[in-house]
Amino acid sequence: MELNPFSYEFHADPYPTYRWLRDNAPCYRNEALGFWALTRYADVLDASRDWETFSSADGPMIEKMSDDHRFLPMLINLDPPRHDELRSLVSRVFTPRRVAALEAEARRIAAQYLDRLAAAGGGDFVTEFSALLPMDMIFA
Repeated sequence: MELNPFSYEFHADPYPTYRWLRDNAPCYRNEALGFWALTRYADVLDASRDWETFSSADGPMIEKMSDDHRFLPMLINLDPPRHDELRSLVSRVFTPRRVAALEAEARRIAAQYLDRLAAAGGGDFVTEFSALLPMDMIFA
């Protein structure tokens, strides 16, 4: 059994692969694609707490970012102490009250993009909606 998240077969029905991995290879290594996969909840939870062994420096994707894009300080690509420093700053801005205050504007912008997609009879959801919405919220 191989975990290839890019294969058609995997996307068509990933659940047998997930089951096999949990039962037979809970810490799975794909040498060809150069990644590890933990498939049991307890293992993932433990790894998320052990950043010295399981670094986030390469980010959450199998595809590696080029070195010229590594300067972007995205929280998901950072380990402590830098992650903790930036998270502390961000958490002061994204309080429940401030996030709730954004809801009406987020809904308005989202509806605008969805209306365009509906009027066109469909489209690329990522490029015409989900990739645009966060940026529009920043600059709204």
